[in-house]
Amino acid sequence: MEKFLLNNKLKLFRFLNDEINLSEFQNFIFQTKELEDELGKEIYNYLILFNPNEKNVINRVKYHMSKIISEGEF
Repeated sequence: MEKFLLNNKLKLFRFLNDEINLSEFQNFIFQTKELEDELGKEIYNYLILFNPNEKNVINRVKYHMSKIISEGEF
């Protein structure tokens, strides 16, 4: 995960560790334009398009994040 800016990396881990809620995470995604390059187009598009009211959405978002982030990394 060397391609991530430290602040972005910390925010992603905070979400994975349930330290920030889905709404705050979604705002972070919308406000942080460089994430498209850092995450890759496929995952970034999923994150900006997911339905926050969908059943099990937090687990699905975390699943997509786990494709690029190892929780044991931090």
